[in-house]
Amino acid sequence: MPLKKLVLSIIARKGTTLSTELRRQNQLYPTNKPISKPGYLKQRQKLNPDAILTLSDYHNTDLYKNNKPDLKTYKGYLVIADDGTNINLPTTKETLKQYGNSTTKHGTKPQASLGLSCCYDVLNKIILNTTINPYKFNEITQTKLHHQKIPTITDHIPTIITLDRAYSALSLFVPWIESNQKFIIRLKSKDFKTERAQMQTNDEQLVLKLTPARLAHYKNTPLYLHLAQIKTLVLRIVNIARKDGSVVSVATNLDAASFSAVEVAELYRLRWEVESAFDMLKNQLEVENFSGTKPVLIAQDVFACVFLCNLAWDMIFDAQAVYDAQKKVSKHRMVVNRGFAVGVLKDEFVGVLLEQDKVRKRERFLAMIEAIRGQVLPVRPDRHFPRNKGFFAGKYSNNRKRYY
Repeated sequence: MPLKKLVLSIIARKGTTLSTELRRQNQLYPTNKPISKPGYLKQRQKLNPDAILTLSDYHNTDLYKNNKPDLKTYKGYLVIADDGTNINLPTTKETLKQYGNSTTKHGTKPQASLGLSCCYDVLNKIILNTTINPYKFNEITQTKLHHQKIPTITDHIPTIITLDRAYSALSLFVPWIESNQKFIIRLKSKDFKTERAQMQTNDEQLVLKLTPARLAHYKNTPLYLHLAQIKTLVLRIVNIARKDGSVVSVATNLDAASFSAVEVAELYRLRWEVESAFDMLKNQLEVENFSGTKPVLIAQDVFACVFLCNLAWDMIFDAQAVYDAQKKVSKHRMVVNRGFAVGVLKDEFVGVLLEQDKVRKRERFLAMIEAIRGQVLPVRPDRHFPRNKGFFAGKYSNNRKRYY
């Protein structure tokens, strides 16, 4: 199986049995002698997963370089959110050894899981970078790796990084302040507690002393000497009130003259869009439905799902633009059904790639966009339903049907 067909077979995979997958792939690109299951898996194990990651990087780089006028920004900034999630794996001795066991209760059956770290453009719905890690991994270290790579992908468009409290650390605050990398990071309840208690308003710039207690965590690291030398840190602290009456405190280096406290709160709330990426990976693209148990096959499947997630959002944006241009009047804002878009992508995309006739290729692609445009759903704000988990339980959920 040549490299191109091998990669396409991974991207086009629908999560059925390997025999069914190989039969369908042979229908897409017939060969004189169909490849056997052992032969196919042998070829898969020769493929470096970074090949698929490189394909995803190429797609993203091309998108940001050639579509700058169409990119969504906030006051000229891309809004980036970093976060991690756990992905359940086939439990074998090999996967447990490489990734770790996510089961915490003693005596229960082990469950192998990996830690996926993603860097996500929340406005343009693009997963900019992904790393596969053991179940327990250092999120701050992965964020540093992400943002060393991101400028080359985004063509150096300025960014605002929004992070949850797991990333609240001097090892991010100090380098980003000194390099003028804009950020909004939620603080833990104990972070700078004394200084925050003295705040007179919900938006103040505080001078924070880097006491020995605050530096103890960084002892015997290259950063420790630098922190001890600068002695103080200036951070803007904004307290954000939530609907339930609680307050979230975030630290930022955004200038108060350019970004009000309301805008800082809005930017931080955008961070939650990264959960939509994880939802698509796990529920629509079924990233946990792996084609094998070997770590190399697992990595290939994960990177292929990330690539497909970005392609799906590209198509959704195109279809949404076509729908919005029609200016149909409706009670609620209508958005494209992303699950249906994933189903169309899985069914049609590889066939479009294999099409040799350029005119026919474009026609087939536009037909995909037209099909997606025709499937829209209303957005009903503040819509909630009581949970009845287990009450009407069934083997097949009515609101979680498969799209392919």
